[in-house]
Amino acid sequence: MLIFQHLLLGLVLGIIIALIARKPMAVLYTGFGSILPDLIDKPLGYIVLGESLNWGRIYAHTLVFTLIICIIGIFCIIKYKDVLLLCVGVGCLSHQITDSLKFNDWMYPFTEAVHMPHMNPVIFCIICIVITSVSYLLWKKYSNWCVVSGIIVVVGGLIWYLINGIPVALDGYITRMLPNLFPSYEIVCLIVSCIIIVSLIYIMKFKIKPTN
Repeated sequence: MLIFQHLLLGLVLGIIIALIARKPMAVLYTGFGSILPDLIDKPLGYIVLGESLNWGRIYAHTLVFTLIICIIGIFCIIKYKDVLLLCVGVGCLSHQITDSLKFNDWMYPFTEAVHMPHMNPVIFCIICIVITSVSYLLWKKYSNWCVVSGIIVVVGGLIWYLINGIPVALDGYITRMLPNLFPSYEIVCLIVSCIIIVSLIYIMKFKIKPTN
């Protein structure tokens, strides 16, 4: 499934959660979670590790990654009454389910995955817990600075690649993906999803009253 389809599904789920939890920001967080695996794994697998792996479904496309986000999200609900991190986890899970991942890849690092070097499960879980916890705490306290830092990192990375030339892995990925971006059935999915989203937003406008 392509990234815009993942995003549309995430937005639909986010609107439903927003209606249930009366939390409009759930739409943004679930939508973000629905494309987070690709935001992490595509650059990492095709660009950074392009010469060795050249594969776009790696660490963030694992069940362990999503479960850790969801578990920490449930903890945040219990302790802080904050549902937003769980929304990210729900978005990630929707992404992984619709990608129809193979069992060995999805259950990594507890199984041998064809496209990845095997990592110690304990180390992998610790890394996921640390990254998720630190990211959440930093975003909670310094969201504006996180946005600015993210923009600086992205712009800096783009400048570096423009100066040094676009890697062959990235060039090959773009060349391979462009012809398949908008086949007819995906355009239909896009239109239907947009109608669903607009309808749910219209419902949400009356069901969720802004809090002062």
